[in-house]
Amino acid sequence: MELSQRRLERDRGGSDAARPISRLARRAAALSSPPRNGPPLVASEATRASKAKAPKAYAEIRYRFYSKWLYAAAGQSHWPAAEQAAKAIEPDIKARKDANAAATIGWMELKQNKPALAQPWFDASFGWSPKPDTALGLALSLRALGKADPALAVASRFPHDAKLIALRQDILANAVSTSYIAGHYGKVLH
Repeated sequence: MELSQRRLERDRGGSDAARPISRLARRAAALSSPPRNGPPLVASEATRASKAKAPKAYAEIRYRFYSKWLYAAAGQSHWPAAEQAAKAIEPDIKARKDANAAATIGWMELKQNKPALAQPWFDASFGWSPKPDTALGLALSLRALGKADPALAVASRFPHDAKLIALRQDILANAVSTSYIAGHYGKVLH
């Protein structure tokens, strides 16, 4: 903790007040829980940043710390750490309508084969900021839940994205194959 405090003291003169928090979040990504000195360091930095608006400053720095930790841990596929970071800021993500954080949680859940948990996060992210990457995650989640028609509709929102084109082709091929095996030959022709 002494080393972190010395770094905090050294970095206070810099232009980016959250720089020590960013470094701490990157180091925390490899851990299964936040570093022992993480929350006190975040609190002391928040208080230092704005004594007049301490609760608001603390909330902002806390959100930045946990979101950076979420991105770093999810990027390294360290799911327990990413889940802990996500849980810490879940209400803030929804309040801020942070599409990137919501999509990150969606991908984290989908990569762990939990499409039912991923789908609401992709829905939220896609509603706040529709992007091809989020559409892909939402379509994959819906498809994994057995909802091929809504998955196809979402995948069709971006007609020129290569990954979504491949997914649409796969969904349609699967529908044709399923209809043919079931003996619904009329559906195969349409």
